Amino acid sequence: MSKLKRLTETSPAFKRYWRRSLPLMLLALPLGATIGYLSAPSMGEHSLWLRLPVLAMMAALLLWSLLDYLRFLRECDEFERKLEHIALLWSSGLVMSCAVLLWTAQAIRLAPLSAAHVLEVLILGFIASWLLIRLFLHWRNL
Repeated sequence: MSKLKRLTETSPAFKRYWRRSLPLMLLALPLGATIGYLSAPSMGEHSLWLRLPVLAMMAALLLWSLLDYLRFLRECDEFERKLEHIALLWSSGLVMSCAVLLWTAQAIRLAPLSAAHVLEVLILGFIASWLLIRLFLHWRNL
């Protein structure tokens, strides 16, 4: 069996985790778009009362996904749990380093960035680095 084929074959716990997470991820897309629409300047201040329930739903969705990930970690075997922890540590370290660099660039007025752009970069950077590091660790340990 080729190494690439083995890499795409994940554990049953990981498959169950992604099957449970897919509806949550698909639900987050319209919620995020709704928050963006309600935050438009044309909506005015009265949209605050419309944004609060959507924000509460997004918070519940994030809490549910965190609890689901912790459930996945409990279902994993020891080796896969170790790989997950290493991937989380590396991606957290990379994101914290990027946060310090972005903060320094902002402090010396090298790059005028808004807080929203910095958060977007850090969140997407964390997700991308976690996926790439996880993929690399599984590839290396086949």
